[in-house]
Amino acid sequence: MAQAVADPMFLQAIQRGMHGRIGFVAFTWANGEFIPLVPWTLIGSQPEAEQVADRLRAARGMPMLGYAMADPGEVRPWRLGHATDVSGAMDYAIGVSAAAPFASLHQVINICANGIDNVGKGPAPVRDRALEQGLIINGLVLGNREDSEDTAAYFREHVQAGFGSFVIEARAFEDITKAMLAKFVVELAALQPRQRVREGPS
Repeated sequence: MAQAVADPMFLQAIQRGMHGRIGFVAFTWANGEFIPLVPWTLIGSQPEAEQVADRLRAARGMPMLGYAMADPGEVRPWRLGHATDVSGAMDYAIGVSAAAPFASLHQVINICANGIDNVGKGPAPVRDRALEQGLIINGLVLGNREDSEDTAAYFREHVQAGFGSFVIEARAFEDITKAMLAKFVVELAALQPRQRVREGPS
């Protein structure tokens, strides 16, 4: 993600938009735990994009509580089952979106995962709530497990939401940056183009 954010194509896509900048926020999620990686930040220049990329790179050294197995004495069996709470991540993202300090007419939630929801009632109710609020939800399915195709189909049916929404797959680790960048560029292409002021007589 850091490499995608720092790519010049990402900034070019941003600067073609109506305002020439976007609000960006990121968190990681696993087993019902959410860890902020980048707070709400404006990106409209290469230095700002690099600053966000640096925060994402620094996150590699953070303790990822959600990925650690539960303590043997702790009674949380759902963690022992490697819970993939897609609906929980979507719900959390809706809250993060509502707390944005920037006004926006185009709000996109990106959900990255390597499996389907296996906690609670599934993501459909949360997806529908996001639709009611005018949010767009796109997906990035990671990994080359045997069930990856099923996961992508699941995301298209139960997770993606809103006009122009989509799901992208990144099978191999080395494909993630390219898939992430493509996803960002496609999302930004949906923004209204920036109006250019013509100089001189028309």
